[in-house]
Amino acid sequence: MRAAPALHFIVGRFEVWRSAVAALAGAAAAAICGWAALQLGAAGSGWFALAGAGIGATTAWLLSDRRALSLRWDGIRWHVGAVGRGEDESALHELRVMADFGDLLLLRLRGTSIIWLPVQRLGHEASWHQLRCAVYSPRPAATTAAPVDTSPPP
Repeated sequence: MRAAPALHFIVGRFEVWRSAVAALAGAAAAAICGWAALQLGAAGSGWFALAGAGIGATTAWLLSDRRALSLRWDGIRWHVGAVGRGEDESALHELRVMADFGDLLLLRLRGTSIIWLPVQRLGHEASWHQLRCAVYSPRPAATTAAPVDTSPPP
C-alpha cells in the first residue's frame, strides 16, 4: 500500500462537535441540578434541572469555540497551525484517529504538545475523501540510520 499524496486541509467548522459537547454538558448539568434540588427538598426540582441544562449547554457552547486551523500532510509528517500564519506551523510526529463516526473524525495530533481536533464533513465535502485517505494511509518508515555505503573499497 502506498502513502497518501500531500494534502492541505483547513478545519474551520466545528458546529457538530460543539453541539455534541453542549448536549452532553447540558445533560450532566441537568442531572446534577435536579439531584441537588431533590436532596435539598426544593419544590420544582424539574425547573432547577432545566435551568442547569440551559446554563451548562450555553457555557459549553461558548467555551468550545475554536479558531480555524490548517492541517497539512507533506507526505512524511503532519503539520498544524493557525490559518494565515504558515510560519507558525509545527511539525507533528504522529496523527491518530481516536474516533470515526463517518461524518466526524476525532483526531489526536502529538508532537511537542497534544492537540485534539474534531473534524466534520459538513462544509468540507469536496476534500473529505482525501483527508480520510491521508489519515488512514500508511506512514513512510522513519529512517534515522546513515545510508549504507555500497561502493567497493579503494
